Amino acid sequence: MEIVPSGERGTNTFYDRENDYLDIHRDIDKCDLTLITCLYSALPPNSANGLLYLYLERQNEDLSSIYADRFWGYRTIALKPGQSILLQGGLVPNGINPMQANHRRIISALCYKRIS
Repeated sequence: MEIVPSGERGTNTFYDRENDYLDIHRDIDKCDLTLITCLYSALPPNSANGLLYLYLERQNEDLSSIYADRFWGYRTIALKPGQSILLQGGLVPNGINPMQANHRRIISALCYKRIS
């Protein structure tokens, strides 16, 4: 598959307040592939807070169906600083678990659009 960046720059997202999160979503149409990189993390070991969660087996379902049963069929990914994941953002429902007080995480997201 040939891809090109879908914009002039990516985004940095700061999760640094209690209950900061990103609810279940699919990325915009311009994000056929999304590269997510953990830039910084101050989470305790084995914390469930601030983790990326993916619904890999539920990508053919409507988001409303996933919202109705959100605790089934997801996998969490604990990216450490410097680690990245590449996912089909427009297909795979994903989100970030809520943060606890005094925890901090910064990620970068770059979107790529398919040209072939």
